[in-house]
Amino acid sequence: MPDKPDKPTKPTPRPKTPGKIASDATTDRAPDTTEKAVQALRESLTKPNAPMRPHPRPLPTKPRRVSGGIRLKRKEGEELASVPERRLMRLLELSAGPSAIEEGTEYARLGQTRTLVVEPGLVRASVQGRRTRSYDIQLKVDAFTPEQWDAVADQLNEQPHIAAEVLGGRLPADVEHVFEPLGLSLLPASPDAVRVVTTCPDSPEGGGWSKHACCVVMLLSERIAADPSVAFTLRGLPDGELAERMSHRRLLSAGGANPKPIYQPRVEGASDAALPEGEALLERFWESPADLDALDLALEPPPVPTPMLRRLGSSPFEDAKFPLVGLLATCYEVARERLLKEESGEADEPRAPAEEETPAAEDKPEPVSRPKTAEERAAAIRAKMMGKANRRK
Repeated sequence: MPDKPDKPTKPTPRPKTPGKIASDATTDRAPDTTEKAVQALRESLTKPNAPMRPHPRPLPTKPRRVSGGIRLKRKEGEELASVPERRLMRLLELSAGPSAIEEGTEYARLGQTRTLVVEPGLVRASVQGRRTRSYDIQLKVDAFTPEQWDAVADQLNEQPHIAAEVLGGRLPADVEHVFEPLGLSLLPASPDAVRVVTTCPDSPEGGGWSKHACCVVMLLSERIAADPSVAFTLRGLPDGELAERMSHRRLLSAGGANPKPIYQPRVEGASDAALPEGEALLERFWESPADLDALDLALEPPPVPTPMLRRLGSSPFEDAKFPLVGLLATCYEVARERLLKEESGEADEPRAPAEEETPAAEDKPEPVSRPKTAEERAAAIRAKMMGKANRRK
């Protein structure tokens, strides 16, 4: 009889060892590797003085260079010649430390200042340090009120020698004598007169006299020395308004409450005459309907010679050998002397001496040296210039 096929046998299951069963059970309950790393990190962060972030890169030892920055023109070891430089340097010595002044001087010489703007009561500057971003520096001072500037104008009218220097673009050493009687000061002299605001993190509470603030003060002093109107702008007076305010105060003092012109000439037939219009006005422009001698003009020398030239300052032509300002001053003085002589009747024609009055050569007295007049000085200048022109030809 045929053999029956064998029945498929089931694979015999492998018995589980007790050790394997214990291993599978502990695998489900134990934390994985990631959880262990996170737990270790948390424990390390809870330790004292643990770093919360990677250490920053160290700052460079020198400040970052600035292209086209504002530099201090004064050389090292050069004395402070101007009044603003001496006054503001004294302010730094009273306010900042020696290291801040020394480093601020170095910053000013290197040209680390990007911008420097002077406004009424405020100086704004941007100074580049060792960090990537530059620091914003603000120097705040008290601006004078209009009433205080009126009082300053009155003081300047009473002291014409100081007024002439100031209007001529210079700050004399005694300029503070104008402000002291009023309890004011043109240039800040005490530490509490200037409030410093800066974004430098090394400064306490966002303010203080850091090296960046010292750099700005040094550049400001040099700018005021070159242009004194910057100091008046900082105190709240726009450039060019000082002369107008002084003139206005003189008119008020002369006319009382209602200001009037100092001189009001009126000539009968001229002041009340009807003026022509159009082409008739051009044709008769140089004509006078009345005698000009009737005008009562008081001719007196000004208290300050050549005030307009002092106001305008030096000649705008750089490296010019022609003495323009000096020659104009001489011409003005010659014209003034001639006009005053004609007014007083002293300008008589020179009379030639008679023959009998002419002394002999041996009897002539020796010439006595006397100071040259303005006309003689002008003639000497013209002769000197003509001689140079002939030599060049």
